[in-house]
Order: sequence, then structure tokens, then C-alpha cells
Amino acid sequence: MFDNYDEVKKAAEAFGTDVSNELKLRLRLTEATFKEAFLSAQVSCGFHGEDGQANHIKQVSHIAFWVVKLKPFSLARSTGEWALDTFGMSDTWSKIDAGYKETRLKALSAEINELVAFSLADHLIAKGFEDIEARIEKGEAVEYTTRREQSKAVKELRSRLKENRDRVSRISPEIVRSFREHNYTSRALATMFHLAYSTGHESLSHNEAA
Repeated sequence: MFDNYDEVKKAAEAFGTDVSNELKLRLRLTEATFKEAFLSAQVSCGFHGEDGQANHIKQVSHIAFWVVKLKPFSLARSTGEWALDTFGMSDTWSKIDAGYKETRLKALSAEINELVAFSLADHLIAKGFEDIEARIEKGEAVEYTTRREQSKAVKELRSRLKENRDRVSRISPEIVRSFREHNYTSRALATMFHLAYSTGHESLSHNEAA
């Protein structure tokens, strides 16, 4: 997971667009802050043990934690606000384009980064299981030696992951609010997501940690 920065950033940008459309707000991503979140996740994830011991759920959880913590997504500057800063205009709120103050207040109260973090985590965790599924089918998982065992394992993985994602999706508003209202540690969030998404096959992603 940690060797795919561009892929993770692209996914985050896509979910940022979704959140922007849902909230009817224009958002921007500060890439330097997002990269800091990504690198911080590598460091904090290392506390789970030696390199290669943190499965993909834990890796993703640490990325989500630092997105919530560092908040790389924010409300984009309006033309009116840009003009105020550029030309040194006074009486700020009376000069800003109509409705901007209300929009900014809405953005400040919205769980922008929390929403992106949750969607990104769900997406990357599912993608990690797709990679595990491919390894099983290719015969790279030594636990399953016959085609019958491989087929059964893949079927079980898909079934459990769907059930777990459906359950997590049902409580996603509560999870997003919890990100905002409670002080998680990165390891606590990793534990929560691991319990929520576990299929019993995630140990197969250990050797993909960086």
C-alpha cells in the first residue's frame, strides 16, 4: 500500500470530488499536507512490528487517521476572497461574493476530511482484498494448494467482505461523526477497522507492507 502514493492520492482526489458534489462545496487538496499524511502513516504503522507485519487493513487505517488529523482537504478560495487578499480591500464580509460567508461556515462544520478518510479507507481495504483474491487464484498463497481449496477460499473471502462492508456502510454516518468528536490514536483506529473488515484472509497481505 505504501509504495502506491500516486494511486492513493488519485483515489483521495476522487472521493474529495464526491464529497464536494454531495455538500455542494468547492474543495481543494493541499498535496503537501496529503503527502505528509501518507508519510506519517508509514511511520505510525511501523509501531505494529517489523516491516512486513502490518496487513493492508492496518496500513489503510493509518492513512485514514492522518487524513483526519492533518486535514489536507479544505474549502477552495472564492473569486471574491482572492480579490480581497490581492487588492487589500477592507470590510471583508461585505465585499465577498454573495453567500460566501454562509458557505464557509457550512464547510467549517462539515466533516470534509472525515468523509474522505472513511470513503478512501473502505475503497483501499476492498482493493487490498482484491489483491489477496488474485494471489489465491494464481496459487501464490501456499495455504491453498488445490484449485478446490483456492475456489472455496475466494468464495469465502468475497462473502465475508461483502457482509462486513455492508455492515460498516450502515453505520458510516456514526463512524464519520466519531472521527470528528473523539480522539483516536492511529493504532486504535487500525484496531477498529481491522475488527470491522476482517475476513480471516488479511494475513496474506503481510508481505506487501513497506
